[in-house]
Amino acid sequence: MKNYIRSTLTALRNGANVKGYFTWCFMDVFEYLAGFMSRYGLYRVDFEDEALPRQARLSARWYSQFLKNEEIQIRE
Repeated sequence: MKNYIRSTLTALRNGANVKGYFTWCFMDVFEYLAGFMSRYGLYRVDFEDEALPRQARLSARWYSQFLKNEEIQIRE
């Protein structure tokens, strides 16, 4: 996601007509390409539990800090 945002900013600076983006659309592409066998997204959903509880993934925490302009480092 970090590289995607960086690439979008580069495109914008190079004159691309960027109006915005949606994080979930970006993640949906990965699920589609994996045949919906892999789960991506900012939150993990426990589909075994009827209540469908969600747990923030590292990407959700990073994105939250990024939006607050408090970017944190995540080991890659």
